[in-house]
Amino acid sequence: MGLGVLDAKSVEQILGTSLLDEDANSGISDRLRATLKTATGKNGNIVLIPQPSNDVNDPLNWPEWKKQLTFAVLCFGTALVCVPGPMLGSSFGILNEEFNTSFTKLAQLNGIVIVMAAPSIWMASAVIPYFGKRPVFLVSMILMMVACIWAAKANSYGSLLGARAIQGFAAGPFEAVVTGTIADLFFVHQRGKYSAAWVMCQLGPTNLAPLICAYIATNLGWRWAFWILAIFSGICTILLFFFCPETHYKHDTNIETMIAEDDTEKEAPTMHAEQAENGGQVQFQGSRKTFVQELSLFPTHRLSKDNLIKSLIRPFALLSYPAILYGSFCYAMTVNWAVILNISLVQVLSGPPYLFDAVQVGLVYLSAFAWVLITSFLAGPLSDLLAKKLSRKNNGIYEPEFRLWVVILYLFFGTMGFVGFGLSVAAGDHWFGFTMFMGMINGASIFGNVTFIAYVVDCHPFVASESLITLNIAKSVIVYAFTWFINDWIAARGVKETFSILGGLNTFIALLSIPMYIAGKRGREWIQTSPALNALQYYAGEAR
Repeated sequence: MGLGVLDAKSVEQILGTSLLDEDANSGISDRLRATLKTATGKNGNIVLIPQPSNDVNDPLNWPEWKKQLTFAVLCFGTALVCVPGPMLGSSFGILNEEFNTSFTKLAQLNGIVIVMAAPSIWMASAVIPYFGKRPVFLVSMILMMVACIWAAKANSYGSLLGARAIQGFAAGPFEAVVTGTIADLFFVHQRGKYSAAWVMCQLGPTNLAPLICAYIATNLGWRWAFWILAIFSGICTILLFFFCPETHYKHDTNIETMIAEDDTEKEAPTMHAEQAENGGQVQFQGSRKTFVQELSLFPTHRLSKDNLIKSLIRPFALLSYPAILYGSFCYAMTVNWAVILNISLVQVLSGPPYLFDAVQVGLVYLSAFAWVLITSFLAGPLSDLLAKKLSRKNNGIYEPEFRLWVVILYLFFGTMGFVGFGLSVAAGDHWFGFTMFMGMINGASIFGNVTFIAYVVDCHPFVASESLITLNIAKSVIVYAFTWFINDWIAARGVKETFSILGGLNTFIALLSIPMYIAGKRGREWIQTSPALNALQYYAGEAR
């Protein structure tokens, strides 16, 4: 048992379990040690997972500036598509007067954005194996620009609802596929901080958009918020075209196979010997694509051999994997916390004793944004640090379960935040109290999202993009379901009881990590050995 993680019973090499620290492992041969590609500088003892190919066009081999630029553009796109969902939250009072409708119906303006992301993500999962991620991102951003123009010109609740549905459809690929791009560009020991940066780009706009939109709605009218967003969407489309090349790449080798071969082979192949003599240095193969070649919208060859039916079934087949089923539920509920706050704040704060207007409700989000900013800088590096430190203690072997220790912070801040928010608002306390607790809930969401995403990706690296599509489909369905009843629940049972129950649910989600930490590796072994999963694994597409 490695640091509390149950070892596999019968399978020696388990997907997700990898050699991360070669200095801490004395069980590998000098030949393999010389062959393995490692990081540079202070992380020189860290084995690169996945092992990059020798292809100069492999995204893992791109120059660091190119990786960072591509990721930055995608983060900008993510921030933009995450604005429409929450942006009207603080302006529900204004919309209520214009369209003369209930808070529950107004909540559907947010809910439709969330649920329409699900079919979009599903379709993207089928298209990407054929055409890659680049055209999907471009089409999505163009569609977002068109939908924002429509929303700006909407003159009825029905028309605005239709525009919001298209906005949700456009947002889907950025909410799901960018996380797979992180796995395309970066190694396991780096992914925590980049996952945190991406999550910040999701939750940051969720908390800033209502404030900015409140000022725009009060001074210029709410339609101008959509005009401005349409302009930025156009700018992002240009950036995506020029500075976001295709990152989809199929790697043929993995470190688990290399270690298994090391245990059985007596003589190193010639290629390995040459690498050992050169101190592990690898000569890149092929010619680097030119800037103009990378502007192509479609790949020169089909990126996957999977058929369309297999691609469409895969997101649902992946739910047969324990880690993905666990991650889907936990991730969906964690994202749900920010949405619940967004659609309920006006209802809670516009009445006595607070009587907040749109701008005042928007200002409440500043506390949440501050917490998102701070915890984003902490969650990713902490996750990566735990992965490296615990791997060293575990004889250099990395288990994805090591990242689940961060859930302790999710439990502490999330449960305290929910219970504190409910008690503070119910008692009519000063605004400083409930805004602080609201910030805790958002900070917990960062710790949770970073952990659950990194855990799923590391457990099943060969279907990283597909598994994150599954997570986001689950998120869309669960979050949309809550938009149908959360406002009526608060009205019927009160803020104190509702948020205390949500705090209990947050605790339950966190405690699920205990059996997952202990038995997660056994779950991955079960996937590799269970005859009952053979058919599903064909559709899931996991390499074995």
